[in-house]
Amino acid sequence: MLPKTRWDGSIHGEPDPNQHANLIPLADWGPRPVDWLWRPFLPRRKVTLLVGEPEMGKTFFALDLAARLSRGDVLPPDSPLGGPADTLILTGDDDLDDTIYTRLTGLDADLGRIYVLTNSGPRGMAEGARQISLGRCVEALSRAAKQMPKCRLIVIDPITAFIAGMSASSHEQVRNLLQRLTMLAKVNDAAVLIVTHNRKEGGRSALHRTIGSLAFTLASRVVLTLVPDPEELGRRLLLPAKMNLLPRSECLGRAFTLRESGLDWDPEPVTIRPDELQDLVARGTATSERVLEVSEGLCEFLMEGSKPSQEVLSWAERERVPRWLLYEAKTYAGIASTREPGKKGWYWVWNQEESC
Repeated sequence: MLPKTRWDGSIHGEPDPNQHANLIPLADWGPRPVDWLWRPFLPRRKVTLLVGEPEMGKTFFALDLAARLSRGDVLPPDSPLGGPADTLILTGDDDLDDTIYTRLTGLDADLGRIYVLTNSGPRGMAEGARQISLGRCVEALSRAAKQMPKCRLIVIDPITAFIAGMSASSHEQVRNLLQRLTMLAKVNDAAVLIVTHNRKEGGRSALHRTIGSLAFTLASRVVLTLVPDPEELGRRLLLPAKMNLLPRSECLGRAFTLRESGLDWDPEPVTIRPDELQDLVARGTATSERVLEVSEGLCEFLMEGSKPSQEVLSWAERERVPRWLLYEAKTYAGIASTREPGKKGWYWVWNQEESC
């Protein structure tokens, strides 16, 4: 049986929870507004789940947040942070020296405000030590957060690296873990960001595609999905899959491009929902506006005459156009592939009698 946790995150044996039950008249309770680290994505005092496929940039996203928070910068597009604050990181997949430190340095982070909790100790010591297990208790994490001057963000990346001693498929055990992390967030007035992956076999909806028990998504107050933009290479979409703290009209996504210097955020919100996006990708289609935009660019590129297919593909890569979208735009614009006498390979030619 898992150890229980007090409201302040400390471990205290196996008491009977019924002994601590309180009867509270709601008339004496009163409301409390939600405090946001980054509205509408990261509420303070609560747990947020970030889900995505490998190589989507989930870690880079979390480190970019930590770097901005350490400097007291605004978060995209213009959410104020209220001054510099500290971040506590548990990282299970990336080395500190060649990945975490290097990336944070490149992001111009104030490293004095970012802490990593690890069993490895100083560099070169305790190599191969077992990871901290939040599945057994959160006492080490709670103790570390209390030692930090102004801890406002706690990142656990990925959660599956820190749950030895429990089953990620157990509904009850996952709920107990998320409850303890929520208590930890409340005590420290911090946002807890849990990073995890999609399950291999997918699911009916974004909430069902998260690896492990469905309790991960049910017990988290906010669930974010990080997915590739099917219409633009290198672009990522951060979409809310679950958000019950705000009206639906305020739960809009954001888009960014991964760059060495950090995340380049688009100024405009993204209105598409995760399940709508999945349907779009499954059909292999793009929005009509995007097809028209690519078609017009392709026609302009071919305005002066035919071009070798390799040049067209290079153009598409520069313009961040996925291969499948390029061919859809080609069909829409009436562009043909042809052989030219005395030349090798295929050429793309636009019949200007067709309307682009």
